[in-house]
Amino acid sequence: MKKILAFVLCLTMAFSLAACAELDALKNVELPPPPTAKETEEVPETPAAAPEARTVSEEEKKAEPVGKLVIVRDEKTVIEDHDPAEGTQLILTFSYDTPKVYIEGMDEVSAKINEYIGVLDDTYYTGATGTEYDVTAPVGYNMLLQEAQDNFAYYHDNNEENVSLEFSSVRDYDVERGDGNVLSLLFHTATYTGGAHGLYFDTGYVFDTQTGERLTLADLSSDYDGLAAFLTARMVDIAGSSDKYKEQITNITTEEYSESFAKLLRDGSWYFNNEGLVIFSYPEEFGSYDAGILSFTIPYADLEGKIDAKFIPAEKKGKGEFNISAMKDVPEGSFQMIDKLNLLSEDAQAEELCLSAKGNVYDVRLVNVSYADKFYELETLWYASEMGDSALQLLTVIPEGIPNLMLKYRLADGSEQSFLVSQSGKDGSYILINDDIEAVG
Repeated sequence: MKKILAFVLCLTMAFSLAACAELDALKNVELPPPPTAKETEEVPETPAAAPEARTVSEEEKKAEPVGKLVIVRDEKTVIEDHDPAEGTQLILTFSYDTPKVYIEGMDEVSAKINEYIGVLDDTYYTGATGTEYDVTAPVGYNMLLQEAQDNFAYYHDNNEENVSLEFSSVRDYDVERGDGNVLSLLFHTATYTGGAHGLYFDTGYVFDTQTGERLTLADLSSDYDGLAAFLTARMVDIAGSSDKYKEQITNITTEEYSESFAKLLRDGSWYFNNEGLVIFSYPEEFGSYDAGILSFTIPYADLEGKIDAKFIPAEKKGKGEFNISAMKDVPEGSFQMIDKLNLLSEDAQAEELCLSAKGNVYDVRLVNVSYADKFYELETLWYASEMGDSALQLLTVIPEGIPNLMLKYRLADGSEQSFLVSQSGKDGSYILINDDIEAVG
């Protein structure tokens, strides 16, 4: 891999949206000023000691040749509005996470994907309809703010208490697969406007990382009719062989499975992950709200010969592991630095770290986490499709209490590794510790 120099330039092109008529209609929307980044909540507990990570031999750590590097950075937008009366009651939180994509040596392709994602952002913000970028439940910031203000005014004028005054709309995403052929993103949208529960849904976006085009199911095979029949039959088999699906599916009979599941073969209701092709429903499409989203995973082994071979992931090779150290302690030229990530607020004191991969690791992620009996993942801050004898330069703050940053990656055999970024209580050195620790104190 070449040293990445064009990353920032590539990302600045993400919202170059003059390419389509839909864009022109959305560009006139006046966005509010960028929000101030939220501070990390302080927690007094300190983690217990954890077992040492598995030792990998030097022979295992020799990096095999890797494919085309795909990097995704997260950019978060948060808008908060308070009541028009006193300005003290929060009435609306409107937020969305934007994946910023870089594909090594493919600046035009990266820009094309970022342009598409930029229109998704504008569509989410405006609630625009009538284009291929529609969200499932278009609300938009302006309409939601008006509803929140009306809601506050009603309860405020009538002196009613113990009612929900805060509306919200939140959209984030997961990188489900990234490599030289495919970038698969799964967006999660949740809106709350009072009542017993809110509205949520998922939307899948799969891009060809060779062309930048968004893929449809029809693009996966020259025989789409045959593929559709195969996928429908597999969903029927999966649903019929598991009690879990029988509990989820209450709106249709088993005789209606084939006709109903065939309707899931639509844009937005599928994506690729590490296991295979995932097809999913909207909430309440086949059962109750509590039943959640109905999801089917068709393994890649079953898809061979059914879809174009380039969409089957290449075999992963080699073994590897991660190390962490202060950047000042890393001799110049020790690693190829593939990116520099700054997680600091403007007034924070920098801790400059080096996260180095020795040997081959895949699906590398830095994730925000919070602790409540166990560690919960909040959002992916950075993703790399693979790393081999390379490193990430990281500027961040390591909290004195419970860690708030997790490093996740996969080995060639598919096993997932998770470590918390922390510091040793003995000598202050930076360490990666197992994520199954329990807080004490």
